[in-house]
Amino acid sequence: RAVQRQSEWRSEQLRDDIVRQESDGWTALRQSIARLGASARNLRVAGENLSISTYSYGEGMTTVLDVLQAQLSWIQLYTNDIEARFDRAVAEADYRRITARP
Repeated sequence: RAVQRQSEWRSEQLRDDIVRQESDGWTALRQSIARLGASARNLRVAGENLSISTYSYGEGMTTVLDVLQAQLSWIQLYTNDIEARFDRAVAEADYRRITARP
């Protein structure tokens, strides 16, 4: 009788672990998708800022330092975008593994 209860407890624990893993995987996937969207928007704004800074420099309205700062900002946000894409791919692969989907 005790062995049967212990076996049932282990089965319940395993089911709970599986449900928790699926939930965590789904949450990670949703968060990575949201981060990717925010990253794309930020990168677009940084690109516009870089274009404006470059144009303004050509017109003599800003300094080269302003252009360099805009370039640095764009590069940092581009790097963040690459990381967000990677994180999304990993989260999707993990979720597919957890749910046994191809």
